[in-house]
Amino acid sequence: MPSFEDKKGHRWTVEFTVGTAKRAKSLLEADFLAPPSEDRPSPILRLDTDAWFLVDMLFLVCEDQAEGPPLNVDADEFAERLSGGPLKDAHDALMEALEHFFQSLGRKPLVEMIRRQREILTQAMAVGARKIKGATVDRVITREMEALDRRMDAAIDSTRGSSSTSSPVPSESTPTPLPSEA
Repeated sequence: MPSFEDKKGHRWTVEFTVGTAKRAKSLLEADFLAPPSEDRPSPILRLDTDAWFLVDMLFLVCEDQAEGPPLNVDADEFAERLSGGPLKDAHDALMEALEHFFQSLGRKPLVEMIRRQREILTQAMAVGARKIKGATVDRVITREMEALDRRMDAAIDSTRGSSSTSSPVPSESTPTPLPSEA
């Protein structure tokens, strides 16, 4: 059975059941058993694109482990336990649990959709990382920094010539009168 470890070292078991699907539909308005449509996007896709939904779904799946002794962890405390690495591991465990669930129901197209979605998102992250590391991004950042440097120089130069007509800046020892005192 898929599992993950939170940042406090607690191991959580992730199992997706018909009961989980029913609670997700009722509490999160996410129908994992209905086919997606234009009006109702796939909750499986939302798990990869909506971090709040992912955390809520993870708590829903782990709620029976969380709320009883010895942990007595509520939804907020559960979310606090999911920093970067543990959240990714929890996501992967949930996706694996969904694959097992739909496989056992004989819904092979959904299993393939989950696997393909994961592949596509992995590829998209790799493309993004390549672009960030690429020379184009470096050139854009360098160009923007040079433009900022020129604007700052121009702003500094413009204040140098206007200091003779402006009022002197009050020193820290001389209090500035309030408008009601003037």
